[in-house]
Amino acid sequence: MKYRPVCIACVLLILGILFCRFAGIPVFGRPKIPESAQSVLESGTTASCSGEIVERNRKKKSVQYIIKDCRAEFRDDENQVCRIRIGYLKVTVLPEVTVLPEANFADDNKLAGTGLLTEEEFKERDIGQLPVGSKVIFRGKLSEIDGPSNPGEFDSRRYYACRKIFYEMLNEKAMVTDPGGGLREHLASFRERVSARQAKLMHPKQAGVLSAMLLGDRSMLSEESKERYRYGGVMHVLAISGLHISVLGMIFYELLFRVLLLCMPFHIRAGQAIAAVGAAAVTGIYCVFAGSPVSAVRAMIMFGLALGAKILRRSYDVLCAVGISAILLLLTRPGYLFDAGFQLSYAAVGGAAVFYPALLGLVPKNYWHRGSRIKKIFEKILEAFLMWVAVMLCTIPVAAYAFSEIPVLPFATLLIVPAMGAVLILGIVGSAMGMLCPSAGWLLLIPVDLSLQVFERIALFVKTIPGSVWTVGKPDWWQLMAYGFCLLLVWICLRHGMGRRAALVVAAAVLVLSLKWSPALSIAMLDVGQGDSLVISQGPEIWKPGGDSVYLVDGGSSSVKQPGKYRIIPYLKSRGVTRIRGIFVSHGDQDHLNGIEELLEEIVGQRVRIRVDVLYLTAQMQEDAAGRRLIKLCRKAGIRVALLKKGDILEDRKLRIRVMHPDAEPGAVQETRGADGSAADASSGTAGGGSDGTAGGRNEDSMVLLLSFGDFDALLTGDLEGEGERIVLEETGPVEYLKVAHHGSRNSTSAAFLRKASPVVCMISAPEKSRYGHPAGETLTRIREAGAEYYVTRDCGAICLETKGRGSFRIRTFRRKGKKLPDQSNSGREGEVH
Repeated sequence: MKYRPVCIACVLLILGILFCRFAGIPVFGRPKIPESAQSVLESGTTASCSGEIVERNRKKKSVQYIIKDCRAEFRDDENQVCRIRIGYLKVTVLPEVTVLPEANFADDNKLAGTGLLTEEEFKERDIGQLPVGSKVIFRGKLSEIDGPSNPGEFDSRRYYACRKIFYEMLNEKAMVTDPGGGLREHLASFRERVSARQAKLMHPKQAGVLSAMLLGDRSMLSEESKERYRYGGVMHVLAISGLHISVLGMIFYELLFRVLLLCMPFHIRAGQAIAAVGAAAVTGIYCVFAGSPVSAVRAMIMFGLALGAKILRRSYDVLCAVGISAILLLLTRPGYLFDAGFQLSYAAVGGAAVFYPALLGLVPKNYWHRGSRIKKIFEKILEAFLMWVAVMLCTIPVAAYAFSEIPVLPFATLLIVPAMGAVLILGIVGSAMGMLCPSAGWLLLIPVDLSLQVFERIALFVKTIPGSVWTVGKPDWWQLMAYGFCLLLVWICLRHGMGRRAALVVAAAVLVLSLKWSPALSIAMLDVGQGDSLVISQGPEIWKPGGDSVYLVDGGSSSVKQPGKYRIIPYLKSRGVTRIRGIFVSHGDQDHLNGIEELLEEIVGQRVRIRVDVLYLTAQMQEDAAGRRLIKLCRKAGIRVALLKKGDILEDRKLRIRVMHPDAEPGAVQETRGADGSAADASSGTAGGGSDGTAGGRNEDSMVLLLSFGDFDALLTGDLEGEGERIVLEETGPVEYLKVAHHGSRNSTSAAFLRKASPVVCMISAPEKSRYGHPAGETLTRIREAGAEYYVTRDCGAICLETKGRGSFRIRTFRRKGKKLPDQSNSGREGEVH
């Protein structure tokens, strides 16, 4: 046992999975799809899919089903019928979807040789709830699960691929061929009934928290609660973990063992064995009941091994138990190795098993269990703090890579986690009693409700403390490797009692993780679908430290839901941005500013740790409805507002930003005060928009910016077209970078404008399937005829240009797929001077 062969086998398995991943060996469960079918599935197609429901999850506005052994039937580009197996499938069903009652035919016969299912085969009826275990036929839009298109964006493709789910369907019709049922359906239905009963017996917000903690059901969990627990550093208490399994398992084990001890007092070992088997069975059923999250399955396996060791009178080795559980999970689903939940769960257990004993060893043995009650309380606090340190040491790199920010204060953990055991016990008993006798359940859940309210207040208090969250940004692979090496040195130092050296190595590890390489100037065009968003970042000078100077030009979308929350803010966090020097809004169209509104609302609600200095608007937007909303939000957030006009110049070290358009007649200076009472001078002219707020969003009034950085120039044109383009054309000179106006519409970026600007590269923000046909073929033809290269976000995802200001530049694209010009590449043009 000295060398722990189980742990060695686990490490070898992990290395084998990594080798298979990089070598492209198909061991991750991805189905083999013909090329003709794969090309159709990438963009989505109408299809009929049959399979068996194995999981049902209620969302706030839909129901999500996971079906296994799925067979799909659809037509390819040549109108030929394709019948393929796609394994597991995620199906989203909206309330208006209709379902046929139970049918008397097999789905094999239904899908064989008949082509797509017709409308006549589906009769409208309320969807109700499809039982787990049912065999069904779903019809709707089938597509490959899309991956992220911007740095920092949630990778849903990887998340579901870890669970062997590679395709999804937005369902339109459904038909049941076998009603199914069984244990899984009974557990799923009981879980939903318990969740509904909790909502009736408790306050809605606390009921959502308890449902997430006990049932793994987050459909009722409010965004406010999630945000408070996350920034308080106790988000893990909302997940089914080892604490839940151990509490439930030990309660059942002790109760069953004592009952058996009364029935057969002379058979203690037999009673222990029966109680252990019963407790293991209960925890297994509970895992299925809670949706089998990876942390719960890991805890269930380890709890079973602990009970087995107790029955067999053998020592229980935590590291061996960790290795066995990891091997069992990875053999069934190797993709779990790349899942953040799997990584965080095992990193936390590894920290508790390896670093916590080493940290305890730094405290003299004669210190413990001596002294007054106050000293004993302090000992408990010290133990909890050392446990927090041990877990944090191992989870920091995983959390940084997955979330780009880390809560660094232990107060919420020290106050909430010790009380969680009692809350869980009362929650389990109260929820069970509530199903039998609602009045008794209500009485038992009152202290749970009050405790959860206190927990939220504690988390809210920690969140309000400055510096409680470290926005570290997403580290590179070399930083993770260096941190791992430092972690090994820390463990060696702790084992040899060298606490001071260990602290120095920890400081070095944190410093390595904090390092960020920034180009002299970068312009990142984010993929926000039908919209615009550019992030300009000027790297710090060595002799003038102070972090990057970040500016945001537009931010919105009409095709993507909440672009600010799910695309812009995650990108800023991944870059470690905590301060934006200025936000420029070109005009009042929603696809240019609704993401900025979301960002400002998050700042006002203190849900994001980003500070904005100034919001820049055109004079035409001051009377526009959208402009008034932005100004109102800035007042609440204490952000200065300035109105710009043609000729205004902003300088930030080497970066020079000149306003090229629109012009405005000189007028009175408008003063906009923030929440702190500070004044922001806004030189304004005549408002271009009327009181109805429509004219302020005219494309020809778009703000046009000329960025100059050394010998590099970039022209950012918003949605400029028509008369506005003709005005700017008179003063435009050659530039290296052109942000193509109005998403590449045919009415913008004329041939004359391209000849005058003579850009080297043109960037176009447009979605994959634009309802307006952006970018127009005529525009792309004009760009090619002008001798410029072009990049489109629909093909490349986020597009980032980096330059040192000497005319040369480099272009990086987030996605590798998509049509590009022959001389374009993912690494871009480097070392070429223009």
